[in-house]
Amino acid sequence: MSDNPLIIVGASARAAAFSAHRAGYAPYWLDQFGDEDLRQRFPGNVIPDYPQAAVELIAGAPDAPFLVTGAMENHPSVLEQLCAQRKLLGNPKPVCSRVRDPSILYEALRRNRVPCPEIRAVERGRTLSMPQHVVSGGPSPPINDWLMKPLRSAGGIGTRHYHGQPVDARYYLQEYLRGDSFSAVFIGARGHCRLLGVTRQLVGLPEFHAGEFSYCGSIGPMELNGTENEQWCRIGEVLAGEFELKGLFGVDAIKRQNSIYPVEVNPRYTASVEVLELALDCHAVKYHYDAGNNQALTIEERTPRHKVGKAILFAPEDLVFTGCDQGGFTIADIPAPGTAIQQGQPILTILVESMGSDSIDSIMHSLKRAAGSICESLGVAL
Repeated sequence: MSDNPLIIVGASARAAAFSAHRAGYAPYWLDQFGDEDLRQRFPGNVIPDYPQAAVELIAGAPDAPFLVTGAMENHPSVLEQLCAQRKLLGNPKPVCSRVRDPSILYEALRRNRVPCPEIRAVERGRTLSMPQHVVSGGPSPPINDWLMKPLRSAGGIGTRHYHGQPVDARYYLQEYLRGDSFSAVFIGARGHCRLLGVTRQLVGLPEFHAGEFSYCGSIGPMELNGTENEQWCRIGEVLAGEFELKGLFGVDAIKRQNSIYPVEVNPRYTASVEVLELALDCHAVKYHYDAGNNQALTIEERTPRHKVGKAILFAPEDLVFTGCDQGGFTIADIPAPGTAIQQGQPILTILVESMGSDSIDSIMHSLKRAAGSICESLGVAL
């Protein structure tokens, strides 16, 4: 094992493991799926009873710090137990619990005059079942302009339109803002932060067989004008200061009428970090590691070498993965041959790098074409 081991824990550790390797660390993974490309490159273990079994498995990992990836913030008790065994690089349970509480997040944004969607929390032991319960307490958006979102979810899973149906305390309501979806990646340290970059989020695209609100990819980095850069930096500074966020964190937002509205904060390594790293030729995990050790951030301004697109392809029907051809694109998060994948579950990830000055639309076209080619080679509906 290298002198710089680093443990990666999460539902999908592949992207962060490869990021850690590029930054000079020796990754050891604890992952829900254990895809082939992860198994073949780095040591680790599949978490059979995800995520609880990670608490036992980390005891057999190297004596090293750990970072978390997708959705571990939804399991605060597991995160706390992991922290009892290894040093966490990132945000502990109290920070995650606060920033993931929509009421606390909403209040912090409003107090700092950051535009954001209205929210309605459901009191424990109560159920919202009538529109007037939702809109009580003052002017509110029309009843059809609300989303019903799980308190513990990731990637848009479980989000749906609210039409007055019963809502219990596992959910909250958020104003539905129509606009373009973006995600920013920041590195927090000492109550401040730096903006690494912004990507265009792909959400609910039928070409990737994603659900209506399911995250299915990123393209970036986006070129920001002065006003956009100022708004994003202001959002990051408010969040880092209010919640003491440390290391990598992501902010999903909707842009409309030249204003950026944060809708969710992901207090860990996010899916779009990989896109920004490959485009900017930087080492985000090194920044995360330094922040986790309370070191001053030294992040150079970088001009993108090109743009990078990433798409998650979901199964349009139940299938057995048998492998697929690829040409002009890279695949990742690859299942073992013979893996049964249920309809609606992710199959794999597609990565495309731009050629020269390719536009966002051109990269999108390449991703969609790759998705069609993979579905055809698997013999499933396009």
